[in-house]
Amino acid sequence: MTFKTKMIIAGTVILVIFLIGLYGYMSLPSVQQRISHAKSEAIGLDRTVTLYANDGKPIRTWKGRIQVELEGGAARFVVHGKAIVISGTYVIEEN
Repeated sequence: MTFKTKMIIAGTVILVIFLIGLYGYMSLPSVQQRISHAKSEAIGLDRTVTLYANDGKPIRTWKGRIQVELEGGAARFVVHGKAIVISGTYVIEEN
């Protein structure tokens, strides 16, 4: 084997090891959560927001690519160009 062939094999092995390590790192739940959080901050996630009455019945539901900001007990978001602020009992689900 020539020196050039050995270097190509060594480079390929190092690249494969790096890619396996990167895949393992990206699979960690904490990393997945950070990626999801960054995506949510940038463009919003496909979500369903449901506001409930005191008796537990749904009052209103919003669906779409929603970026939610939580402030105290209230949630603020924009759906289809409309800014919405809700408080009370609500559930935010990621679809």
